[in-house]
Amino acid sequence: MIKRELAKDPKLAQESWDRFLPKFKKKNVKRKKASKKEKKPYTPFPPPQTPSKLDLQLESGEYFLTEYQKEQRKRKERAQKRWEDSQLKKADRQKVFVPPQVRLSCSYGLDSSSLFPAHISHSGGGRRSTEAKATCRTHCYRAQRPCPCKRG
Repeated sequence: MIKRELAKDPKLAQESWDRFLPKFKKKNVKRKKASKKEKKPYTPFPPPQTPSKLDLQLESGEYFLTEYQKEQRKRKERAQKRWEDSQLKKADRQKVFVPPQVRLSCSYGLDSSSLFPAHISHSGGGRRSTEAKATCRTHCYRAQRPCPCKRG
């Protein structure tokens, strides 16, 4: 329509019409790629019907229970879950109170599996030399625990 009007005007017939024509921005629109879906193998039979709520109750025998029995069952399940949760929480709280077992390596012959040296007796009974008592006291002091010897 604009070009027809410009063509009629003899003054503008020889000039460039670019200044009169509208300028549209070119848009490069990205097109979505069609995703290729794999075809599933054809099966002539429909999938099995999912059981209804009533069917599930008939299978479990819950359908035949009275309201009181159903309520009792729910209460029992809730109590069981509450008990399990409380046991878990109790175990978590008790973890704080368990002291870590200290493993020592010393020159008294203490191996990594035991807490006391093999040659020191902690029975407390019988006579022991003063040197053995001192060794025991020193060892227990290094382990930062009270000496289990009665005389120690």
